[in-house]
Amino acid sequence: MTIDYNLLEVRIHTARIRQNYDLLQAIGGSAVPVVKSDAYGHGLLRVAKALVDPIAECEANAESLAVGAVSEAVTLRENGCTCSIFCLLGPVNIGDEELVVRHGLFPLVYSWDQLHRLDEAANKLSIPARVVIKFDTGMGRLGFGVDEAAKVVEILAGLSGVEPVMVASHLATADDPAEREYVLDQAARFDQAA
Repeated sequence: MTIDYNLLEVRIHTARIRQNYDLLQAIGGSAVPVVKSDAYGHGLLRVAKALVDPIAECEANAESLAVGAVSEAVTLRENGCTCSIFCLLGPVNIGDEELVVRHGLFPLVYSWDQLHRLDEAANKLSIPARVVIKFDTGMGRLGFGVDEAAKVVEILAGLSGVEPVMVASHLATADDPAEREYVLDQAARFDQAA
């Protein structure tokens, strides 16, 4: 049986990816390109190189990238990527915690278990685990509840190896102009958590 989509040929123009990044950077600043899932099928290393390579002809180079899995971040590090790398799923697989710490990655953390495993790995390696605390403000998937913010602070105070560097959320409908009010509600919940 033939599956039609397996017959597709895709041509990736990294210069166009670069132009899109430059446009977004000019509009909002501090853009963090998301290159998860093999850069959405465009080629992780190829796209990352186009975005962070100082030799590329561009306005500015990305200072950070975001991936889904820790393994993707490790692939970037092993191929010379030195920029900040955010791991959107955080440590999920066995051994991810040590990889996060060894490679200086920034995992999004949204469970007590992740915090404790990262603390253990950081203390074992004598390297702080720098983390991004993720709050669920309306997406309904991953994140501490806004009502858990005080407990997050309490737990973090007792962890010697974990260094929170940022708080984050995932706005569920930010790309839908008809959902403006819901986005504003999520932003208010985020402010409360932060």
